[in-house]
Amino acid sequence: MYLTSEKIEKLLVLKENFQHEKLKEILSRAIENWKNVPVARYTFGTIRNLFSGKIEFLNNEIGCCLIGSSILGMTTNKSFDYMPDLLSLSDDEIDIITLAFDGEKESALRNCKSETDFLLCNETVKIQDIIFNNEDSKTNS
Repeated sequence: MYLTSEKIEKLLVLKENFQHEKLKEILSRAIENWKNVPVARYTFGTIRNLFSGKIEFLNNEIGCCLIGSSILGMTTNKSFDYMPDLLSLSDDEIDIITLAFDGEKESALRNCKSETDFLLCNETVKIQDIIFNNEDSKTNS
């Protein structure tokens, strides 16, 4: 699914109200890449080029999640576990974003260890609410 201009606009407005600075950066990069690649849940949708180290888009039929879209075009020398370094986040923070974006808020909340983690989770849920039109998921925090 490609994002409509209306959804992109809603995400840009939402981003301006975020308190979690890293999530603002992640969403900004993801929005730019989602203009050219479809959005998806349950998959990063990326692959690391073994020769150049560049993070590349995997497949139009799959798409990219929030994390995957945010790292497209970045380069790393690491073969595995490069996302925390690329995004300057912990493994737990990556898990919180991934689970919350996939619609697994309860699982994401179990990974929260601080107020900042709860903020990250709730703000990520707001992103997926806009993208996937989850009217029944209320996130007023």
